[in-house]
Amino acid sequence: MNKKMLAVFTVIVLVFCIVGCDKVKKGEDQVDKTDDNNHYVSYENIELDQLKRPEIGETIAIIKTNYGEIRLRLFEDIAPKAVENFKTLAKEGFYSGHAFTAMGVVSAGIGKIGEPDYEGKSIYEGGFDIEIDDDYAMLYGSVVIPRRVKVDGKNFSNFCIIDKNFLTDEEKSNLSGYGFPEKITEAFEKIGGNVVNKDEITVFGQVFYGMDTIEKMREVKVGSMGEPLDIIEIESIELKEYEGDI
Repeated sequence: MNKKMLAVFTVIVLVFCIVGCDKVKKGEDQVDKTDDNNHYVSYENIELDQLKRPEIGETIAIIKTNYGEIRLRLFEDIAPKAVENFKTLAKEGFYSGHAFTAMGVVSAGIGKIGEPDYEGKSIYEGGFDIEIDDDYAMLYGSVVIPRRVKVDGKNFSNFCIIDKNFLTDEEKSNLSGYGFPEKITEAFEKIGGNVVNKDEITVFGQVFYGMDTIEKMREVKVGSMGEPLDIIEIESIELKEYEGDI
């Protein structure tokens, strides 16, 4: 990947991932990161706080779609405003009727059905600032808030799930130059993700169940702007205490 392509990746995330794309590819050296038997994501058993299963009693989010279920950990200590915004809107039923409207090169993004240029909503007037922690990154399976230039780079209700499960050869060769902590660099090498936009995008959650649902969504044909030609709808988002694997 050359500098021009890296610039394209930057724009993809900052403009809500609305671009044309093909299905995320898997190289021959990649390993499936989801347990086919129970939909839980193994993440190669990497020892990293971001990739851990929830603790018993921890609040999780269950996203029910017409393609299957996705369950998220929420990083309240790392991104408190982002999590509070997400949880409050979810409790209000705000996300019901939304859909995965943008299948970008690095992520699957949500928006309002029938409103491709949807601005989003926030419980904080005018949106809220990014929240960054050096030990959390846009790894495969992370849940992030893409920022749009036209709203002054503030965070709103929009979110993406990073499902780029590989690094290009150039990204691999330049990985040490991105400035990530060693343990994050090692995680990128094993499971992939989006290495650009460091310190620019809020990571507020991580999928621990249902990345195979995202892969099903990737099978849907998309239009010229990356929009799925079949509706991938969010039926509901439920918040509940984690009771262990089932």
